Amino acid sequence: MASKLSKAIRTGILETTKQFQDPTMFSRLTGTCYNIIQEGSGIPGKREANLANNPQALIGFKFNKKLALDNIYTAKPIITSKKNRRMITLNIPESSKKNLKKIPKTATHFQLIAALSVVSGYKCRPNQKAYRPITPKHNALGTTQKTQPLLCKIEHKNLQIKLETPVKSAVSKHASLVVWFGIQFLKQANARFHPLKTRQVMQCINLL
Repeated sequence: MASKLSKAIRTGILETTKQFQDPTMFSRLTGTCYNIIQEGSGIPGKREANLANNPQALIGFKFNKKLALDNIYTAKPIITSKKNRRMITLNIPESSKKNLKKIPKTATHFQLIAALSVVSGYKCRPNQKAYRPITPKHNALGTTQKTQPLLCKIEHKNLQIKLETPVKSAVSKHASLVVWFGIQFLKQANARFHPLKTRQVMQCINLL
């Protein structure tokens, strides 16, 4: 079940995880999900699997264990939820060069990235000898959005990233919303921006 829960978190943001993950990301996330399941109600082997049972286990989880967001970017997003949790907004009132740490020498710009995983709780169905999501239509979904390329050397105000869930109705109370936030640096060459593979970082910052 820990593996299923881990897969549900990753499925909706698969391309994003591929960009930022290290080789241990899958096993580490599965281990985190295992710890979350231990907090669920029920007997061992049949416990409820719900991220909301232990959100602190997931908050702070890094796609790359060697890179922490605070060591690269220090501005803190303000997260709001509207429209029955269908719209999640990250607001950063102010971002300046002092919020950027360890800027790669060749970087001219940076880009902020936010992602959202929609994950249902799971319950054991003894008659089926398997775990099943409580709300299948609100499970293993996700979305990712980025800011425009932002110059490293100037101050930026009122940055905003909106994440609209793929769910067409109100998000079920049995589903958790995992909010991910990260940064990548870019090098501008003529009119094109080339992502740099160094110091790109993303981690979980909230669970709604």
